[in-house]
Amino acid sequence: MFIGNQKIVSRLQKAISRNTLSHAYLFTGPEHVGKLTLARKFAKSVIFGSEIDVCSSAPLSDERQIFDLMMIEPEREKKGETVREKNIPVEKIRQAQKDLSLFPLRGKRKVLIISQAEKLTPESQNALLKTLEEPNPTSVIILTSNNPERLLPTIRSRCQRILFSLVDDGEIHRSIGAKKTNAEEITLLSMGRPGISRMLEENKKEFEKHKQIRFLFQEALHSGVNRKLEIAENLSKDAQRAVSALEMWIWFLRRGEGGEKGHSGQKTQSCFGAIEKIEISIQLITQSNANTRLVLENLLLDLSSSAA
Repeated sequence: MFIGNQKIVSRLQKAISRNTLSHAYLFTGPEHVGKLTLARKFAKSVIFGSEIDVCSSAPLSDERQIFDLMMIEPEREKKGETVREKNIPVEKIRQAQKDLSLFPLRGKRKVLIISQAEKLTPESQNALLKTLEEPNPTSVIILTSNNPERLLPTIRSRCQRILFSLVDDGEIHRSIGAKKTNAEEITLLSMGRPGISRMLEENKKEFEKHKQIRFLFQEALHSGVNRKLEIAENLSKDAQRAVSALEMWIWFLRRGEGGEKGHSGQKTQSCFGAIEKIEISIQLITQSNANTRLVLENLLLDLSSSAA
């Protein structure tokens, strides 16, 4: 099922109905908002010339059995409790190019979906660029990416960009169902992302982890120095988990969580300041060789209850 971003659905449906499809699309936006889900549903509609079925809950395994649909995504490598996604090698792109050069087997077009396209190696991107420069009239390529800036500018310029946004709380709450006792909390912890909402519904362990991150947020604002350093040390053991936690903290700040009362103008200014500091910390962790523990320590020592 696809939730939210209905304007995008309408836009893509019009392209199918009017036969004005682009040869390549780039689906971008926050993680877990349904980019890959809609890419698969859109691909199916492109192949068969049908309506985009946003309500279908068909498993991915069923959709992969569709002739004329090709999927490329990063392979996963597990080391202990950490799962790392590998880069997409050029060999996969070259095989896809061969498949795209053939006429559709049963549908109107062939469709190639590349999930997390930012994982394409430089060689893979250059190989893909050749296909984008000389598109096949019977094929459509869909790239999904959370970090499109990692793609070559020449790739981005040859794709029609579709920007996804966060989903309204009301839509997520309705998709959960009001009868669920923890529907309100799941809605908050989902951060406007239907993919996280479904995960929290289905996985109690993940739900408890997200609740813990919310608790740590309150502690980070109101605790003493020793506890702040302890939180920083624990989070630094897994950089990916630390980034996820910081992203949630930004969400909570934007929602006005924190608990302290004060002049609204001062609260707004200090809140924006805290968000900016967290965003800078995320950049340092993800885009530099900075020590994750030191980044988190400096951040937590700089944050205070006045941020809320």
